[in-house]
Amino acid sequence: MKKFPILLVVFITLLVVTACGGSFSSTSSDLYVVKKEHSKDYKKAWIMAYDPNSITEKKK
Repeated sequence: MKKFPILLVVFITLLVVTACGGSFSSTSSDLYVVKKEHSKDYKKAWIMAYDPNSITEKKK
């Protein structure tokens, strides 16, 4: 009788793993930081950067 709960746990685990094993895709790129700035009170911060892999011209 002890085999039934163990087999049930193994079955449920395999079911969850296979259900979450769908195909995934990912995209990444480089980003070059040109300048970093912040407000005088340090409440806001921003960067100026560009994507070197962009087909269009390099815009900040």
